[in-house]
Amino acid sequence: MVEWTNLPTDLLLQVAHYLDTYTDYVRFRAVRRSWGHVLPRQPRHSYYNIPCLMIPYHPHNGNLRGFYNVLNQQVYYLELPQLTNQKYIGSSKGWLVTLDNGLTLQLLNPLTKSQLQLPPTSSFPGIIGYDPNNQGEEYTLLRPMDKINTKSRARVHGEYIRKIVLSSLAPSNDFMAVAIYDSSDKLAFTKFGDDKWTAISTSLNNFHDCIYFDGKIYAVNVLGDLGVCSIDDTPTQLVNLPLKRPKLEVTSKLYMVETNGDLLMVERLSKYMALFNRGRRCYGYKTIGFNLFKLDSDGWLKIENLDGCTIFLGLNTSMCISSKSCPKLRDRSRRCLWHDDPSDPFVWPHPIWVVLNSY
Repeated sequence: MVEWTNLPTDLLLQVAHYLDTYTDYVRFRAVRRSWGHVLPRQPRHSYYNIPCLMIPYHPHNGNLRGFYNVLNQQVYYLELPQLTNQKYIGSSKGWLVTLDNGLTLQLLNPLTKSQLQLPPTSSFPGIIGYDPNNQGEEYTLLRPMDKINTKSRARVHGEYIRKIVLSSLAPSNDFMAVAIYDSSDKLAFTKFGDDKWTAISTSLNNFHDCIYFDGKIYAVNVLGDLGVCSIDDTPTQLVNLPLKRPKLEVTSKLYMVETNGDLLMVERLSKYMALFNRGRRCYGYKTIGFNLFKLDSDGWLKIENLDGCTIFLGLNTSMCISSKSCPKLRDRSRRCLWHDDPSDPFVWPHPIWVVLNSY
């Protein structure tokens, strides 16, 4: 009989296939050094790509962050002192995007603790000056019609950068980040090695979301208008696609996600109402439902179901996992759409979906 510590490679791989979480997989690789050499550092099974919900606050230890796994409904804690005094912009491709008090943008892999620095906020288009000594008016911005105004560092820190999405898992020559920024929700990009953000020219504005899809950047605005630009060269021009607009609610928030080779748009419906928490009352927007649209040759076609897929929405780059490739997700979660609610006034900082990987 073969000792369990000397299991053959094919049997090790088969056992690894039945592990539910990335945490279990890491522990399995760590049993013996030889197992760590045999089993790939990053597993290829679909359920390891399922994001965890990062809980960005711990009541007793400011360095701990919890990660809720939807498959086994457990919370795993990681020591992440790198996140102290950081604002969470979102997540993309397994990286957390953060902004510190000095308005430095950083990427952090919460599992490996790897960090990358993006060009600073002061290098965004439209910011033409920064004077840290001019308290309350540190930033000088160029507005439409060549008007100039100032903003405090606190306001820029709190509201200037809306979202950042990444093109790939790890830095390389074709690595690119696209940001939605400013009060008019414009687009800018930076490539690996750049020291500034460059504007993407477009006739559209008020973008809600953007995504890398089919080798291009797609961006959707508040009206459901869709623009696209290539990433082969410098993506300085976004072309507005002549598509029929969908019927949307005024207070909608739009997201885009790829599923089974199709591009979907998810409309988050919200309603302004009285909200209560532990006897406290305030007024704000609450999510009350969702509408789904699929892109076809004419425009956004409304659909009624996700055809066996599960979507994760929020401050993250939206993700879709097929239940065919991950039946455990369908069997255990019994949901087709997981979302956080960034408009909830009682939750701050807001939780973020993030994929744990070792790249």
